[in-house]
Amino acid sequence: MEITKNRFKKILLLQIFLVFTIILIELTVPFFTNYDFLDDKLHKGYLLNFPYYYILNFMILISSLLYFISYALLYFLKPIGRILNLVTLISVYIFSMLNGDEIYYGLTTAINDFTVFLSYFILYLIYMTPFKKEFKK
Repeated sequence: MEITKNRFKKILLLQIFLVFTIILIELTVPFFTNYDFLDDKLHKGYLLNFPYYYILNFMILISSLLYFISYALLYFLKPIGRILNLVTLISVYIFSMLNGDEIYYGLTTAINDFTVFLSYFILYLIYMTPFKKEFKK
């Protein structure tokens, strides 16, 4: 299967749509469930004990915004989008690993797994396939 510009753009749009779907579900499902009794049992993460916790939260917010900006740059096939996507993807995953335990709802588990797959599939496309030549034009 050959990846064309049109297919690549559809993959990017699917990724963005799924991320916003997860955010929407995560914002609405807690109203219907109560997991307060689990708060004491969950690991709070290493970032919470960091002296500059608010600065780290700001950095997480900035890297999340840069993550979406990188997808916009990739959509328009800008070369800087490749580097920005790689750096922000790595930083978002590092921050999420250090941020502690999270509860994933059954509704979002499959969507979340698929978005992770798409993230790495996009990295594969922009760095290891002949499609990477599209960013050099």
